[in-house]
Order: sequence, then C-alpha cells, then structure tokens
Amino acid sequence: LSALTTAGGGFGVSRDAALIGLDLSALNTVGGNFDVSGNAALTSLDASALTTSDGLFTVAGNSALTSLDLSALAKAHGNFDVSMNAALTSLDLSSLTIAGGQFTVSGNTALTGLDLSALTTVSWNFGASGNPVLTSLDLSSLATVGGLYVDDNPALTSLDLPALTSVVGSMFVYMNATMTSLSLPMLATVGGSSALDTGLIEGVQLEGVRL
Repeated sequence: LSALTTAGGGFGVSRDAALIGLDLSALNTVGGNFDVSGNAALTSLDASALTTSDGLFTVAGNSALTSLDLSALAKAHGNFDVSMNAALTSLDLSSLTIAGGQFTVSGNTALTGLDLSALTTVSWNFGASGNPVLTSLDLSSLATVGGLYVDDNPALTSLDLPALTSVVGSMFVYMNATMTSLSLPMLATVGGSSALDTGLIEGVQLEGVRL
C-alpha cells in the first residue's frame, strides 16, 4: 500500500494476526474513518505523509507496535484515539494543530514522550491517561480545550500549559504520583468541575483563574 495517497471513504485493518508492517508512507488524506486495531504482530505503522483525517482516527490494541509516525498530521477533525498499544515507545504528532473531536492517548505502557507542541485547539476533551512511563507531555501551544484530563501517569513529574486560556468543561489533573509542578499561568476560565492533586504538587500557578 506504499503508493496509496488518498482514502476517500476511510481505511481499516483489524485483527490481522499475520500483519507485521504497514507502509502508508504516501497516504495524504483520509476522508472517512481510519482504524488499525487488534493486529497482534504489527510492529510498525508509517503514515508519515498524512496531513488530514476527517473521520474517527483509531490505532488501538496493537500489542507489538513500537512506532507510529504521524509527523505530518496537522488536522484531525474527528475523534483521535491511540490507546492500549503496549509496546509503543514513539508517537510523533509534532505537526498537529487542531483536534476537532475528542483526543485520547491512553494505556500505552511503554510510551515515554508525547510531543504536541503545535496543538492549539481541542474542540472536545483531551485525555492523556494511564501511560505509566510517560515522562514528557508537551502542550506548550494549547490555548483552548473542551475538557482536560491528565491522570494516572505516575512518571510524569511536571505539566506546563503556558498558552492555555480556557477550559470549556472540566479539568482533572490528578493521580499523577510524582508530579510536583503544574503551570497554568494564562488560564482564566474553567467551565466545569476540576480536580488537582494539590497534595502532591508543590508549585501550582493558577494566576487569575476562575473555577
């Protein structure tokens, strides 16, 4: 599939026990849903040219997958879910600017870092949960989010959100056992409920926030 450039109606590969590698390096646009799930032997997925995903984007339950290259993805208009990939150590989302649906990265037990430095807007909830060795989460450009859920990442020691001004719904940053620093200097409004692990966080900057 290395020559495939467009999947207008969507793309899916699920529960293929023999699939080891998936080369989608020429794929630029997915017009419908993208679903690569439950492929137990899949070790690599190259979608390095993908810039736009219009439907649901799901990469989940691929227990041998070690790397996922989405380095060109700029816009994910539907829900985005990368979850339960036990061997995943590398996830490149450094070009993503807009997530139009719910954004979830959870249960990836080998993932150490998540670069979302270009992400400015998440229309629904943002969730980074249950990633036990995650030490770095870069959300340095995030300005607006529907809801913010960063929880149960026991190796994450700090979270810096210097551009975040508004959380439309709820904000939960808790159950991150080693977190000692949380910075939200521009946050002005949280529309829903909130929970912070204040007992574990020595330095919390919430200047001007209305909860």
